[in-house]
Amino acid sequence: MTPKTPSSAFKSSPFGDIKVSALTLELNQTLESYQDSWEPHLVPSPSSVEQCMRRSWFIGTGHTRTERVPGSSILAMEQGKAEESIVEAILERAGFKVLQTQVEIDHTRIGCRGGTADMMLYRESSGKPYVGEIKRLRMFGFLDIVKLGVKKAHPEYYTQLQLYMKGLDVPNSILVVLSADYSALKYYWNRIRKYPEDMIPPPVWAEEIPASIIHQEAAVHRAVKIGQLIDKVTMAAEVPRDFDPF
Repeated sequence: MTPKTPSSAFKSSPFGDIKVSALTLELNQTLESYQDSWEPHLVPSPSSVEQCMRRSWFIGTGHTRTERVPGSSILAMEQGKAEESIVEAILERAGFKVLQTQVEIDHTRIGCRGGTADMMLYRESSGKPYVGEIKRLRMFGFLDIVKLGVKKAHPEYYTQLQLYMKGLDVPNSILVVLSADYSALKYYWNRIRKYPEDMIPPPVWAEEIPASIIHQEAAVHRAVKIGQLIDKVTMAAEVPRDFDPF
């Protein structure tokens, strides 16, 4: 990691004359090196079906990827894993029974090659089983779900849960979304936007999502198509780049 040359505007800021120590650089390089030991994810998986087909093709065919996962994202992922136990405890206190965690999906039912649901739940008061999934989101991603709902705000999560429900033959799911930095959200809400204090969203947001057979079948069709592209196509230019860069 090489420190960038500061701009003239940055030089005039309170942080313009701060030097990055060798130890700081060493620790951040070590953090980023975590990705070098990750086992490759099988593609397509329920969490990747909605992403660009060409991106999936590059990953699935083992082509070298030039982009690196930044250390901040690695840290956020590890923090999210650490919060799973408290979410399980909250759900149990709310009357859910956590039947299983890290639930393997029957890939043959959904046209995928990988995928593990966070948990299987049961609530006696409703008599329903649920697929449970936990997401930890930064401020604007969190607020998008609060305002728009998961299907519009994060269709990749919606599709992921639909495939989990199909793969596990469960008709209901619950998405639990955690605010990654609630203090920043409160500052934005109160000081920047000056919204009413009593209307601020709580730090844990949950949405119950029923199964949609039509969406499930469309997602399975897309997953199968991605798998066929990975198996049969050898030139990246022949794979659709089906995403909106904006």
